[in-house]
Amino acid sequence: MFGFVQTRLATVATLALSAGQIIGSALFAMCLVLVGLPVDASATSSAAAKSNKGGAHGKADPHGAAAADSVDPDAPEAEEEDAAVVLRRQEIPETADEIVRLYLARNEDLVRLQACRTRPTGCTTGVQQAMLIRLEQAKELMDALEQRARKRKDMRAAMWRGRFAFENGVRMANSAIDVTDPQHRDIVVHMRSRARREFKIASDWLSAPSALGDPDACWYLGRVWGEGLSGSRDPDIAAKLFRCAAIGYRVRGDLAAAVQSFQRLTKLVDPRHPMAAEVYARVWADDSRSAKGRPHGSSGDHH
Repeated sequence: MFGFVQTRLATVATLALSAGQIIGSALFAMCLVLVGLPVDASATSSAAAKSNKGGAHGKADPHGAAAADSVDPDAPEAEEEDAAVVLRRQEIPETADEIVRLYLARNEDLVRLQACRTRPTGCTTGVQQAMLIRLEQAKELMDALEQRARKRKDMRAAMWRGRFAFENGVRMANSAIDVTDPQHRDIVVHMRSRARREFKIASDWLSAPSALGDPDACWYLGRVWGEGLSGSRDPDIAAKLFRCAAIGYRVRGDLAAAVQSFQRLTKLVDPRHPMAAEVYARVWADDSRSAKGRPHGSSGDHH
């Protein structure tokens, strides 16, 4: 009888250890995937919330992005096992902008939940489950965005997918700059390689909407070509894209974004160039109806 009890206890201990290893491995994989997620969700979500009212970049621009709200590491953990199970299901919204808003909300939740890692007690099982589910939901929403862009030829979805890739590239490039230890040279090379790959993905997604005159797509794609972010620099292509952005923003009613796009244009061509003269005339035409455009971003660029 005593031997039977010992055997049972050993089996239970083995199962518990295996479960702990599985959860630990899953969380480790999640941390690796998070490198590619837009964790500055508080900055980008403000633009997503206003996208149906105008769609300009606002505070979400990579060259003027606001820092994500700081998370209080001592805040109580809000998610437990029951809540995590409920969160496993989600409805996919109908429009690209709605998908983006929900996607950013999931990432904000994920950033908030990660605060438990800084506590001495670590993360409870319920919070770990909630983190994994939020990650699955974010991926599901990103897949839905890509499907809308590919199968339905949704140009708004394509713009958002390209924008996210651009912002991921900026984040990775900045992370490479922050690594100054010579011993970590391999990490820097890897980050820069990933950044270029993200900028290339951004170019692929932004090409179609920019060709149709979407000013957001023209702005981001102009950055890629103007700064050679994906490895190749072409000032002529970038100038045409900033022309597209400036005129598109002016038509949309965002004078601030149009002016900033014009300033980018004049860094690539002489201000007396016919293209620059045309854009200047169209941006500042009829100032009496100039819109109160939101700032296109702060003056400090990441690159």
